[in-house]
Amino acid sequence: MTDRRTSGWRAWAAAGIFVGLVVAGVLLTRPAPEPAPKPVATPAPTPMLPTIPQPLPPLSRADLIDAASRAASSFASGEQRPASDLPGRRFALNIPFGCGGPTEDLKKASTGWSYDADKETLRVKVTPEVWTEAPILKRIAAGVAFEAAEGFWIRRPWQRSDLCPAEVATPQPIPSPSGSPTPAPGPMPAPEAIPSTIPPVRQTLGVVELFEPGTKREERRNGRAYQAVQKLAPGEMALDRGLRLVAEGRLVALDKDKAIGCWSPSPDRRPVCLIRVRFDRIAITGPTGEHILAEWKS
Repeated sequence: MTDRRTSGWRAWAAAGIFVGLVVAGVLLTRPAPEPAPKPVATPAPTPMLPTIPQPLPPLSRADLIDAASRAASSFASGEQRPASDLPGRRFALNIPFGCGGPTEDLKKASTGWSYDADKETLRVKVTPEVWTEAPILKRIAAGVAFEAAEGFWIRRPWQRSDLCPAEVATPQPIPSPSGSPTPAPGPMPAPEAIPSTIPPVRQTLGVVELFEPGTKREERRNGRAYQAVQKLAPGEMALDRGLRLVAEGRLVALDKDKAIGCWSPSPDRRPVCLIRVRFDRIAITGPTGEHILAEWKS
């Protein structure tokens, strides 16, 4: 009886050990649980910075000529010009002058230059236009009260370049076999096409500053010329290419939101257009702006 109980107990013990070994094997072979993913730090959103508008570049000679051409076309066609963003815009206008060489008598001339090679001295003179009583300005600026008006003509408004114009070559007659010259070949012009004398130039585009009542009188030139005297070694500057007047400032409204006004007495004549400005700087430089001879700021 005792042996039978001992045998049964041993059987149960062996079974328990077997079951324990099986469970331990299952636990040992089970893959370890993957570690929980670490929380990823989310960067704080970057605050949106306000966009700073970039200033527009100053209007050049070509820009002013194009704007005036559109204004002249609208005037000639009787069209209503659309609203303009020109008032308030900066401009940098280059006006070449003295392109034909030195002025014979600079004291009597309004604009020009002279050079004394012996003394190595360059003298320059530029006189602004005084348009206070000009009838054309009174028509264009009819709605503006002003006490004085000064400015400059933009000569040769068909030329957008800031440099002096190219010289026009005169056609030379072609010698004939008999020895007498014959005219150069080409279409026969009408008799009135080539005048015997060059008529006075009619200026059609200018920039003008209007001095309204209450403005400082010392800001006006009142016909006084901008003049400069500077020592200059021969060949230091290409004077054969003329000099340059530089006018900088901003455009001012002449009529509501428009800075350009035009007028003509006849539809067959090109309108005269004036651009109202406020001059901040006037300078006289070399032919390409590389040498500042003198400048005036206001």
